Amino acid sequence: MLENQLEIQSGTIYYYTSVKWVEGRKTIFFFHGLTANHTMFEKQFDFFSDEFNVIAWDAPGHGKSRLFRQFTMDAAVDIILKIMKQEEIESFIAVGQSYGGYFPQAIMCREQGIIKGFVGIGTSPYGEDYYSKADFWILRRVGLMCRLFPWRLLKLASAFGVSSTRDGFKNMMDMLAQYDKKEYEKLVQDYYDALIEDVRDVDIKCPVLLTFGQHDRTGKVRKYNVRWHKRTGCRLEVIKGASHNANVDNPERMNEIIYSFVCNL
Repeated sequence: MLENQLEIQSGTIYYYTSVKWVEGRKTIFFFHGLTANHTMFEKQFDFFSDEFNVIAWDAPGHGKSRLFRQFTMDAAVDIILKIMKQEEIESFIAVGQSYGGYFPQAIMCREQGIIKGFVGIGTSPYGEDYYSKADFWILRRVGLMCRLFPWRLLKLASAFGVSSTRDGFKNMMDMLAQYDKKEYEKLVQDYYDALIEDVRDVDIKCPVLLTFGQHDRTGKVRKYNVRWHKRTGCRLEVIKGASHNANVDNPERMNEIIYSFVCNL
């Protein structure tokens, strides 16, 4: 993958594109989860870059995109649109893991036609009626809750909580190593504050594939996905042997079903 930069007033955003970029090919944009970075999709980059244009970012405050101020969902969407303009991308298929699945939905709240297909990996839906008051109460205090735990324990618990394999655990620990505790606390709270402020009903007009790991116990991900599937009729796949970061725990199965989905769009 080639490293690229987008210079904006709030900082520098780093994003990554496949070495072989072919005009007219389908483009897949990978959005990593909260406190992760683009490296969680390395097994997807290897698999898809021969046949598709592949792009991923380090979201604001993540990876190399660290010096960033005032995160909001409006700012995130604006950055994605600027990346598209810089790379001359008119539309793409979105693959979002966990919080990363919110970004495509935020785009679709604002502009239709950009996203031609949406794959969620352990993500959750936009729409206030999916969530209880207790859900929002907890999200408004995530940073404070993190403060109660020693940093080493918090990192270990986070990595164990999202993985079911050695590779998944190591990948998450490597991604968490970039933060100190205060930065981590602020990042998760800023992101959930932005989500609460922006969440709304969205009319998703493109095909949707929802997935979550067989052993995913993160929050209410399983419950939200089942409700989402029943409400909309979109396809839902459970990834065997995987936890929350299912694309890292079981990349072979995840790549297989994403490939089938993308080819049939």
